[in-house]
Amino acid sequence: MTFLASKIFWFVVQPINFLLIFMALAAVLMFTRYQRVAKLVVVFCAVFGLLIAHSPLPILLLYPLEARFERPALPPNITGIISLGGGIDVDVSASRGIFEIESAADRLTELIILGRQYPKAKLIYTGGSSNVIYGADLREQSVRNFIEGFGIEHERLFIETISKDTVGNAIETKKLMNPKAGEKWLLITSAFHMPRSVGTFRKQGWDVVPWPVDYRTRASGNAGQFFFSAIVHIENMNLAVKEYIGLAAYWLTGRTDALYPGPKT
Repeated sequence: MTFLASKIFWFVVQPINFLLIFMALAAVLMFTRYQRVAKLVVVFCAVFGLLIAHSPLPILLLYPLEARFERPALPPNITGIISLGGGIDVDVSASRGIFEIESAADRLTELIILGRQYPKAKLIYTGGSSNVIYGADLREQSVRNFIEGFGIEHERLFIETISKDTVGNAIETKKLMNPKAGEKWLLITSAFHMPRSVGTFRKQGWDVVPWPVDYRTRASGNAGQFFFSAIVHIENMNLAVKEYIGLAAYWLTGRTDALYPGPKT
């Protein structure tokens, strides 16, 4: 129920839908005595829409999330490498009977690269479909076939397809792998998602080593980037807003160890 409620809430508050809802409200108000209010709403939507689509605002919000954790020096020995769900279009793959990767495919490719670099490390890909309405089951065998096709041994690879969100990733992966004290486990996920992911794993008593991938901003932050691709800016704005809301929600519900998890000093 909490998962469904979070999806409904995000559908309403994500910036593009938020703008559309207010535009629809303005259209209705135009036919009432509140036409002045409607005009103000239209102006607000126009200004906010331009800020999202053609200003550095999305980058300025996304950059601190991506800069929160830097890649550390790799240790000589690694017990296991965890890749959080993503990089696979689960619904398209299931409906067409193929293996379709998407924008966050770095999560998969980095798992394979590091897996070949550390031939004794256990590898785990965790996460199924998070689509509420028409989500298909992630087929374990299709993921396994893809990863093993790059030379990864069958017995080293574990696939977890039950979890649908970050806290589920942490809980189900810990059940599956049963980590021990003193072991080194790398956590692969998108850089903007790393603070919430690390905080969630820490809350489960698992101090993982962050290995961010799927960067959306330059090292300098792209602060001067005006009139770039509107679609890219809108997507970045959605990602940033979702993560900040997720950080707050996870902290308030006790799912993460800090409001804004960061590197341990």
